[in-house]
Amino acid sequence: MFNEVDDTIEPVISPLFEVRDQVERLLNLYPWDLITIAISPIYCGGHSEAELLLDNVLKVMNIEITDLSKWQ
Repeated sequence: MFNEVDDTIEPVISPLFEVRDQVERLLNLYPWDLITIAISPIYCGGHSEAELLLDNVLKVMNIEITDLSKWQ
């Protein structure tokens, strides 16, 4: 969804405004109970890129990462 090419070695990440737009469209598509968005560093170009994508997705969804519980 966020990598515009099928290349994990040299990914082309969508611009952040497009990422936010895609997430907003997904949220407005249906009154979901659960949404899964896979953001893996190997497909995003690295850990910092994955973290940037995650931060943007959480912002659109109005989720504060500090409010989340860790799975144990």
